[in-house]
Amino acid sequence: MTQKEYRKTKKGFLVRLYDNMMQRIKGNQAKSYLYSGKNILSKDVFYKWAEESQDFHKLFSEWESSNYDMKFTPSVDRINSDRGYTIDNMEWVTHSENSRRSSNYRRNLLLNIETGIFYEGYEEAGNSVGSNRSQFRHWFLGKNKSKKMVENKFIKA
Repeated sequence: MTQKEYRKTKKGFLVRLYDNMMQRIKGNQAKSYLYSGKNILSKDVFYKWAEESQDFHKLFSEWESSNYDMKFTPSVDRINSDRGYTIDNMEWVTHSENSRRSSNYRRNLLLNIETGIFYEGYEEAGNSVGSNRSQFRHWFLGKNKSKKMVENKFIKA
């Protein structure tokens, strides 16, 4: 069996997923500063957790049925992004859902959604959510909008 075929088996998938999680914690992947120094459960505990999870088996079957479409790939989401990979802080979602949640989390670093007030520290937060101000403007208002326009749009009267 080739490595590509093995990764499409449940065991091969879980081995690769755990390895990727460990690499993030160790700081060996892009954006690893979001994970560095956080807890991670042992490999054996992770495999047992996955094997006992009906959600994992359901998502894996849906991924197989989709002919391994990336958006349906099972993914582990950390419920609280400030914490590591622990059983009480993980849940199974699709890759698509995990990406959407991650995008919302980064956006919320810049903008307090509840009050609608622009986060003044966006330049510092930009190091963890995007490369520059233009990316911020693109996310919220489209291209070529100034910081003043952002403030005027989001600060409530």
